[in-house]
This record gives sequence, C-alpha cells and structure tokens, in this order.
Amino acid sequence: MNNKGVKLLFVSILSLGIISCSGGGSDSPSEQEPVNQKPSANAGADQNVSEQTDVSIQGSGTDSDGSIASYSWEQTSGPQVTLSSSNQQNIEFTAPVAKDVAELVFLLTVTDNDGATASDSVVVTVNPVDEQKVTLQGVATDEPIANAEVTAEVGGRTYTTTADANGNYTLEIGADEDEDLSELLVIVTAVGEGEQSHVTLKSVVGSFGSILDQAGEDNILTSEESKNVNVTHVSTAILGLLAIEKGDNYLTDKSSFEDALPTLSGSGVWEIASTVKMIVDYSTQYPELGLPEGIDNVWSFATNKNAVNDYLRNLPDQHESLYEDIKNSIFEDTQLFESTIDTPQRYIEVNNKFMTTTQFTFGDSNNGRMNYASIEQSLSANNAIDTIQINLEGKVISTGSVFKYYMGTEYQVYQEEIWENIDIKLIESSENADLVALKIDGRYQFNTSPFYDFEDEPFSKYDVKLFIKKTLPITNDDLLGVRMLPTLAPSLDPDEDLDTPYGSFPQLVSTEAAVIEFFENGSAESISGNYGNGSWNITSEGSLALYLENANLKVRKVASNLWAVEAYDALGTSLGFAAGMSALKDGALLD
Repeated sequence: MNNKGVKLLFVSILSLGIISCSGGGSDSPSEQEPVNQKPSANAGADQNVSEQTDVSIQGSGTDSDGSIASYSWEQTSGPQVTLSSSNQQNIEFTAPVAKDVAELVFLLTVTDNDGATASDSVVVTVNPVDEQKVTLQGVATDEPIANAEVTAEVGGRTYTTTADANGNYTLEIGADEDEDLSELLVIVTAVGEGEQSHVTLKSVVGSFGSILDQAGEDNILTSEESKNVNVTHVSTAILGLLAIEKGDNYLTDKSSFEDALPTLSGSGVWEIASTVKMIVDYSTQYPELGLPEGIDNVWSFATNKNAVNDYLRNLPDQHESLYEDIKNSIFEDTQLFESTIDTPQRYIEVNNKFMTTTQFTFGDSNNGRMNYASIEQSLSANNAIDTIQINLEGKVISTGSVFKYYMGTEYQVYQEEIWENIDIKLIESSENADLVALKIDGRYQFNTSPFYDFEDEPFSKYDVKLFIKKTLPITNDDLLGVRMLPTLAPSLDPDEDLDTPYGSFPQLVSTEAAVIEFFENGSAESISGNYGNGSWNITSEGSLALYLENANLKVRKVASNLWAVEAYDALGTSLGFAAGMSALKDGALLD
C-alpha cells in the first residue's frame, strides 16, 4: 500500500469516528429554541402646552423578533387628567387648569407577542394662560436709572423688559382669570447697569384687579393714572421699612400690604427714602456718600435698619444741608404722589410705636379742627384734587429761645412758631391709612424787649407722616379691668411720674398716661393721674366716652395697642390730644 492510500484510509476512519460521536439529531444547535428579544418603547417627545388645551401623545413600540401585542399608559405625576384610553398606542386628554406651571408625567409600557415588556416616560409641562393682560408704563428714577432691567412679579411669574436711557419702561404683564385678582399683588423691581449696577429699587403697584380698574379701556396703566408704576426712592423706602418691621417674606397679597401700612412710621420712610436718594444721585460726585462697606446694593441698604442709622449718624457735616434739601424736595417731586386725594373724616397721626400729638377732624362743609398737643384750633379745608389745602387760625404751636442780631449786637429773644397753612399730598393709601407728605407754612414771631422789635419771619417746614383715617370699634372686652391710656393734658398732669400698675416706663409714657379701672356697671375709677372718678360708655360709632371729675375723654382705638385720646374740660375746651401706647393690666404693651 502506498503512502497516499494510507492517508486516505486514516482520514476516512477519523471522519466515521467524528460522526458516530456527535449524538442524535435532537441535540443539534440548529434545533435549539431562539431567545426572545425585549421590545423597545417610545412615549414621544416632551411637550409644553397651555392650560385647558387638547393634548395628544403619540406612543410607539418595536420588536425585532416579533410584534407588539399591547400598549398601556399610566399617569405617574402631576394633577390628574382623564385619558381618552389607557390601552391604545396614542392617548389624548385636556390639560388641567394651572395657576402655576405644572408637570404631568406619563409612563408607556409595551408588551410583545412573547410577553416581554419595555417602558418609557414623557413629560407634559402645562403653563398657565394669562387671560387678563395689562401694560405698565412708568419710570425708574431718582435721577433716571438708565437702561434699567425692570421686572414685574405677579403671583410667582415674572415679566421683564429694559428701560430706555431716561428710565422709562413699558411692560405687559398677565394673570389667570382663575386667580383672585383682587389679592394678586404686583411688585416691580428696577436694577441699574454699569455705573448704576448698585441700584435696586422696588415698588408695590397694587393688586392686579385694581390695576385693571385704573388702567381703563386701553388696558395701559400710566403714571398719570397711578404713581405706583414709578419705581423710586420713596416706593423703595416703603417696602424697605416694611421688610424691616415685618420680615422679607411678609408680602404675600394685597391684604398683607394694606394690613402692614398702618404700622409704618412716616419719619422712618422719609429717612430711608432720603438716604437712598443721596446714595443713588450723589455718590458718584461724593464717593463718601456711597453704600456702606459690606452692602452690595441699594435694596439691601434700605432693608437694613442698622445700616441706615449708621449712615445718618456718620454723615459728614458738610453734607447735612444736602440731606435736608433732599428730604424737603420730596414734596415737590410730582412723580411720587397720586393725582387725586380725598379728604377723610379724620386723620390721626401715627409715629410707629411712640406717642404722637396731631389730629385733623374734617366736617362736611370744609370746616374742622386741628389738635396739636394741648392746642386746638379751627381750620377750613379745600380739596384741590391732588392736594388737601388747610387754612388754620394761626395759633402758637411751640416756643423757644433763639439769638438774633440787631445793630451789631446779639440778643436772646423768645420765638413762637405759628402754623397758618398746611398742604397734604398722597404717597400711599389703604382703606385704613394714608401715608402723606406735608408742607407747613407759617411764621416765627419774636417776643423782645420794649426797645427792639424784630419782624415776623416766614418759614416752610416739610414732613412725611402716616395718618390713620379709620379707627376700630371698642368693646367691653377691651376695657373691663385696668387700662392705661395715653393722654396729653398739661393742666392735669401730676407733679411726679405716674405710679402705674404696669411698672416703670420711659418718661414719655409715664408722664403722659392715665390709668383707669373700668367696671361692668359703667363706673370708672382713676388709679393714676389727676382725672378723678366717673362713668363710661361706648358710643354708636364704637368710640369710648369717659366722663370724669376733672375732664371728659373721647377715646378711639387706632390699633390693638395704639389708642387716641382727646381731653376736654366741662365747658368743652380742649385740654390736649395724644395717640400712643395703651394696654390692659398684665397685657402686652406693644405688638
């Protein structure tokens, strides 16, 4: 046998061996069951839609080794909606009402013909629709805040525009009809750029409902219709002091703003506004008038009581006259005041938590009276659309000693301050209170020796005050027991500080307060003070009438712990007026 034959025989035998060792036909790879591949699911692209609109979601599924047997949809997040069908490839529904932006999440699950599943999610963002729109047209200014970024906040939504080189801006804002438009507060913020990047001013424009009413048929609210569209040092000061008194997050709606307004100090607003204007308008010229170290912007300054106090305390002497000029200039700035002011029945001055001594009472025929501490005088008032003009009898308001020169010689003379005319302009108003600016014109009259006669000197004084115009009803629960009342009747003041049941108080309170015990049978007993005993009753208007041996008191409740008291003798002559702290024994003096 040759080698070639041997080789062929060996290969043949080897081949037969391999065949015999390979087993039966059922063990062949060509006869094994294939592994099922999972399907894939696609719930579609995320969508942004408007509330109460029809929404369609196109789902899909694929299977590489078979077919899709079923679809199943499930909502996993957001306000619940009703699906057209949950077991079809596509679904439809109506977007829900949305006061705020809402996210709806839907999960699509597909199942193939072998029972394998796959899932995918889609997000539908539902946006509230501004069904009510209005345009604001105002100015960001002390000196103009050129090219300021102006933002309006409306119920969690923001609208932004850029002012022009003169600070003028136009901004369309919107609200959902489903919201309470009478409470939905609109706040505008203006932020400067470049050299004015430290400037941040704010203004409460009002509720969205009131803005719509003021805007009229053209739906454009201008500064002629409401000065609150102007973002100024004064509007910033109002909000800044509110943040100091109530906290940064106090403002939630119109009611929270109007409830807070009567608690603000007119002098506090005046100080913050004047320092803000000094920083914004004059710090470039006088760097020493800039923001204090560690404070980045004007708004942070306006909301920092210590910073404002330190700024005024450290104001360089050479700038004190500038500060006074800025304060007084507020009265002449037409951009700060409402175009109309209505004469109320009564104005009671409120100086935050301290005693005050001014009250105006206006009659139906433009007549009335002014109480100033122990002085009462008649007045006539003229409502000149944008100003309440008051003419007074011209009585002495205060006296003091001054020095005057005559023919090269200095003389000490007595000076009497006589008020003759008062003009009142409206800065901010609510149902219960008005924040106003006043210009007081009068004259200084000098009492001198018989040898020298100095002529009267005219003067103009300016002020910002908060006046309460609507008082609260007094009830028996407010009175029964021992109550301290603020009073200012000099002829009745005791020689020594009052020994009240409330302990030791500052001189202002203790020397100008009466402590009276009220009994359920209508009798009253004077515990401290020189008023004597008597009786009391609550009048039909909700005020308190006290008939005591040495004086009659008319008492009105301004706030829970702030009361106003007029004192008269038996003939009806005024003995004094005061508004200040009041409390029941063992009760809290202040809110």
